[in-house]
This record gives sequence, structure tokens and C-alpha cells, in this order.
Amino acid sequence: MISHIQGDPYAARKHNWKLYALVAILSSVTFSLMHIATDPSLFTKLTLLPRLSEHFLFGCILCSIFWFFPRLGLLVSIHVISNLYGILKLASKLGAPW
Repeated sequence: MISHIQGDPYAARKHNWKLYALVAILSSVTFSLMHIATDPSLFTKLTLLPRLSEHFLFGCILCSIFWFFPRLGLLVSIHVISNLYGILKLASKLGAPW
């Protein structure tokens, strides 16, 4: 089993695009719901659907990157940079002194 994994570092590419689409959609939906569930104030506002859409799209982008470049470190770096950008954007909106 180990030799099979070492011989083919990314066996999922053998499957067709339908499997990719299914994985991308399911993981993106769970990604968006996970992030939205941590902010219950969104459920009382009209901003829920746009926020879900943003996270869903970002999840699809991460899945696409991982499909072609299966490196977890790359995904973590992209996610960290995206979160840092969001934090700085929110801090500026709230009047951070920089």
C-alpha cells in the first residue's frame, strides 16, 4: 500500500472531473457553513447569502488549486494570507490607527 502511494502521489487525478466537482462542491459548502456558523450575528442580517457565496467561492478556488497542485502547505499559505487580508480590511473599517 505504501509503495502504491509513493508511486502515485496523487491518485485522485485518475478520476474524472465529476468527482472533482462533487468534492469541490461538498467541501466548499462545508467550508462556508463552518465559517458562517462561528458568527451567529449573520443570521439576523441580510448579509448571510453574500457571505456564504464568498466562502463557497473561496472553497472552490482552494479545491481547484489542490487538484492541480496537491500541496497542503500551499493551501495553508493561501488561507493564511486571505485571513490576514480580511482582518486588516476589517480593522481599517473599524478605524485602526495605521
